[in-house]
Amino acid sequence: MVTSTVLDRPARARTRPARLACLDTWLLRRERDLLNHPTCSAFVDVGFGEHPITTLETFRALRDANPALAVIGFELDAARASNAQTRFQQEGLCFRRGGFRDAAACEPKARIIRVMNVLRSYPPQQVEAVHDTLATGLIDGGLLIEGTSDTAGHVLTAWLIRREGTAARKEGLLLYTDFSRGFSPWLLRDYIPRDIRRDVQPGTPIHALLTDWHAAWSAVRSAGEKSARALFDRSIATLATNRGDIDRCDDLDAGYCLWRCAGGARPLAR
Repeated sequence: MVTSTVLDRPARARTRPARLACLDTWLLRRERDLLNHPTCSAFVDVGFGEHPITTLETFRALRDANPALAVIGFELDAARASNAQTRFQQEGLCFRRGGFRDAAACEPKARIIRVMNVLRSYPPQQVEAVHDTLATGLIDGGLLIEGTSDTAGHVLTAWLIRREGTAARKEGLLLYTDFSRGFSPWLLRDYIPRDIRRDVQPGTPIHALLTDWHAAWSAVRSAGEKSARALFDRSIATLATNRGDIDRCDDLDAGYCLWRCAGGARPLAR
């Protein structure tokens, strides 16, 4: 289990509008069945920060898919939680004070838990325990989304972790850019989730992925292509051809790809 010292780690927790909009798009395109799951379960946003901007945006976006879906925001800071309750709470949207264990114990249980830009300051060895704690709060088949983005949401990576019965399994690492900062594969390096960021070293799977992608990107660039979007599209097409673990996300707008990294399911503590 995660210790209280991990749960009580304060965060700067400032955000901007549309910072997590790409995740809303992902859920609406790829997780419609989960959004419309028949159980009484909620979307839970952990660590919404100084102002619940992205929680509000997600609430509005997901109402299109399921007007009955409850959205619950958790924040450790008492003043932030109180402010959100006073100013933004409404039918279908509520805010509570709490951390990881509180979110995992939430009623109703969660069909989706999102925790973005929270674990980036945590010791890497504690991240897996946080994942496991949060996954216990999911319904069977529910999804945990955990990762990091830049301050404006131009670049983002996130783990997609699925609860399967009494276990949790990493389905893959979602990688995204909107090309506002140009594009090269190594641009993503600073936003790799905390638990594997130090693993971006020769001989590791994430380093091999970025190295292979860079080689494909370099070939496209050497052929004369300069458009960031075209560099992404053509290099990811080559990468998907050369490897068996890349989902090009052709059903989404440009800038998305999913690395279906290998990893077995881990039993949960409860």
